[in-house]
Amino acid sequence: MRGTNARTQPVTYERIVVPLDGSEVAERALPHALSLARAIRAPVHLIRVVDITPLTLVSPVGLGVEQAAYFAALEGLDAEEETASEYLEEIRRGLNEFGIDVSIEVDRGLVVPTLLDAVRTQDLLTMTTHGRTGLKRWFFGSVAEELIRRSTAPILLIRSHDEEKEQTEEEINM
Repeated sequence: MRGTNARTQPVTYERIVVPLDGSEVAERALPHALSLARAIRAPVHLIRVVDITPLTLVSPVGLGVEQAAYFAALEGLDAEEETASEYLEEIRRGLNEFGIDVSIEVDRGLVVPTLLDAVRTQDLLTMTTHGRTGLKRWFFGSVAEELIRRSTAPILLIRSHDEEKEQTEEEINM
């Protein structure tokens, strides 16, 4: 790796992958992805994972109440999947206006494993942090942190502006 060739070889990416969860914070990665895609002439791949965690809390077998909760959760996921598709399609149309080739994908599963399955080694995963700190981070975890640990693809992590605001609010409340 110390040779001149290793330092001067340009890196190429098959796609710029942007996971979106429907929040404005997640969408802050889009301008960065757009700039990179234009500069390196790479397509953008938008992905939304419909989290199945609610299904893991109930069972389709057992008492009638638990079965009803399971099927209600399943219907909720179907509705969320349809909303996610419409959302990504709207973003795709907006990015297409900039001449960027954009593909979309909606998957159902646990967020981190599903994203890891969708990202290829030659992709650049571009995403924002949600800026959770303290108990919120402990309770909800950090998708970005887990992806950094487990992804084989490089990651461009954009710090959300909400992080600074949330940290300041935490300091005031202490």
